[in-house]
Amino acid sequence: QMLCAVNPIWFGLTQKLERELGFDVATEIDRRMIVFQYKASDTVVSTNSLFISPARRFHFPHQQLERLQWLAQEFPSCVYYILPHIGNATELRANSDLVAQSWAVDVCLLPFPFPPSHRASGVHLVYMRPPHCVITSTPRRMEISSVADLCKKLREHPPNSQALGTFLKKKAKLLKGRKLYACVY
Repeated sequence: QMLCAVNPIWFGLTQKLERELGFDVATEIDRRMIVFQYKASDTVVSTNSLFISPARRFHFPHQQLERLQWLAQEFPSCVYYILPHIGNATELRANSDLVAQSWAVDVCLLPFPFPPSHRASGVHLVYMRPPHCVITSTPRRMEISSVADLCKKLREHPPNSQALGTFLKKKAKLLKGRKLYACVY
């Protein structure tokens, strides 16, 4: 409803497809291709060298980040990590508006290609304290957008549904037999 979308199309992927493509959800809203990779975290670090006050810690696997950056090259300002500032049931009960508590990292604003993680696991640690986050492998502090601000930005973005069709045709084998979820508002 925040996007005021009419007949949006929502592709929900299996875990296997998510690993192959690097994202959770691809959607077309108002002739715009939008890709989201949702992250979850129930870890809040009280203090660290990046933030004086508590920050929520997330993990960005490097291989996934590379895939998202590749996609962001094809669809600039349409590929986002979504970081909820709620990480467990207690926090959700205290503030049930998950959308208002979610923040977006625009993948096309990250250095390309992003340097590999220095961790053996290949994971980049990300610390979020809205309206900023820091990706630690090569410390990079960046502003993040509230989902409300992201919705405003997406309304201003030019339609790219032709590119969406081309992208989906390229991925037809991967998406064959998958459910297409459509919502009507």
